[in-house]
Amino acid sequence: MEQRDVIVVGAGNAGQAAASALRAAGKTVLLAEERDVGGTCPLRGCVPKKVLVATAEALDVVARAGALGIDLDPPRIAWARVMERKRAVLAGTSESMEAGLRASGVEVAHGSARFVAPDAVQIGDRTVQAGHIVLATGSTPRPLALPGAELLLTSEDVLELPAPPDSAVFLGGGPISFEFAHVLARVGCRCTILEPAPWITAPTSSVCSAPAWR
Repeated sequence: MEQRDVIVVGAGNAGQAAASALRAAGKTVLLAEERDVGGTCPLRGCVPKKVLVATAEALDVVARAGALGIDLDPPRIAWARVMERKRAVLAGTSESMEAGLRASGVEVAHGSARFVAPDAVQIGDRTVQAGHIVLATGSTPRPLALPGAELLLTSEDVLELPAPPDSAVFLGGGPISFEFAHVLARVGCRCTILEPAPWITAPTSSVCSAPAWR
């Protein structure tokens, strides 16, 4: 059985930070990741979403140019090219992060990690034991068993849409819903946000959320 000082499960922001700090402290560290190194934010969340937001904002500026005395043909969204740009922005991100970790001395193992003992995990055909195991796995949406569930999309699904839908309903009035609704509304989608709280962008105060109503 292989031995390491620490095993970190999950190579998102938290896992990378833990692995890097532990390695800097002189520990032998194995970082296990079943998908790509980087996690949600840079690969399937914040960064690709901001690419779409930038496109939506530029489209809105062009659409309102007439009010500034600039005559332009009505702008049209080329969704396939938007997706190409998103992929181009993300290209190499995970590989760069993994290379940086390896250069610092962190060992990266690709595969699903499962406990086989209180102090050991199995990753593929490897079994590794450590004095400490850090769980930084993040979370994933749970599928819902209800009529119409095939129409439900996660935020990751929205980032891979082959074309903007004609309409969309967002469950929850938080910042993620608002950003995606902002993007889709700008490209012609009829967007509705459903929020059970008395104000949107909870858990902020009603004062902070007031500008979002406008």
